[in-house]
This record gives sequence, C-alpha cells and structure tokens, in this order.
Amino acid sequence: MEQIPSEINTELRLIYKPTSKYNLQDTIGLKYEKQRWLAYLEIMRECLYEKNVDFNVNYRSQKHVITAQIVRSFKKRAPDFPVTAGDWAVKEMLVSTIQNKRYYLKKKKNELENNLRVPPRNSPALQDRSPPPPQAQQDPPSPVEPPSPVEPPPPVEPPEPRTDEEQVPINPPKRVRKQRENDKENQNNVPKKRGRKAKSNK
Repeated sequence: MEQIPSEINTELRLIYKPTSKYNLQDTIGLKYEKQRWLAYLEIMRECLYEKNVDFNVNYRSQKHVITAQIVRSFKKRAPDFPVTAGDWAVKEMLVSTIQNKRYYLKKKKNELENNLRVPPRNSPALQDRSPPPPQAQQDPPSPVEPPSPVEPPPPVEPPEPRTDEEQVPINPPKRVRKQRENDKENQNNVPKKRGRKAKSNK
C-alpha cells in the first residue's frame, strides 16, 4: 500500500467549526500563509461584486439564493481552500466581508455628511474667526513705489486683577447661608452679662 504524503492528508482533512472563540485564519491552518489568506479574501470580494450583493442590508437579510451562489462560486475559484464541514469557513468569510464593507461604507457616508454640514451663523466656530487683515484686501504696491514699512502691532497688556469692590458676589451654598443667618440671630439673642455694674463716680 502507498502512503499518502502528510501535506495532502492535511489538505483533505475535514475541519470542524470550533465551539470556543477562534481566529478563522488560524483555525483553517493558514496562520503562517498570509499571502494565500489575502488571495482568498480577494476572491471572496470578487464573488460578492459579481453577484451584486446589496451592502445596505446585513448578511441575514441577504437572499439565500445569492449567498449560496457566492459560496459555490468561491469554491470553484479557490479549489485549494481547506475543506470544512458544511462550508462553515467560507460562510464565515462571506459574513465578515459583508460586515466589513458595510462598516466602511457607513463610515465614509458619515465623514461626507460631517464635511458637508455647515455650522450655524451664531456658532462659536464662526465667531472665533476674525476678518482678514486689511493688508490682504489691498492691491499689492506697484514696483515703482517702495513698500511701506509695516508697523508692529501694539503689545497686548494682560487685564488688571479686580479689586474686592469690583468682584461679583458669589452666592454661597444654601447650607452656608443658613449658618450665617443663624450666627446673626445668635449674636442678637446673646444675653447680657449679669453681675455688678461698675459704679461710676459722679
């Protein structure tokens, strides 16, 4: 009897879907074959475009006939793809490709909407913009006239700190106000000291 080489044996071995979390590329044995994996992804994208998949809806909302045709088309184009039970790996690639494309299109659409959106007239973004300097609006001087010297802008002085009289009174918290009212009442209700009064000499 002839023995089958181990390489061919691993290619024909049926791969089952793992029950725990997994990386698809590693699970089907393409961990160290990046170029081959990228070629499979490219074939999957081509199959999706051939069958005119609607990227506005998710995988579950796609027509079953179209997804089945994509799986068959992929298997014809990539006959060396690892054999999996029920073609679960091909379907996983199909789902992830659709999801990635939907995410990309949605992100691109949001960026376009944000770029086209104009801020309102009274927005702080427009108020911060200062009008262009008057020099930019004037015509450049003729070559015959010497250019006029540009005066440096006057130095900006920092604002002076407020004195106590100018400061705006801050309303203290309710608890502090109540304590102050109680203190005032207590000062008025303090009984006078009892005892002998000092006699005044008259």
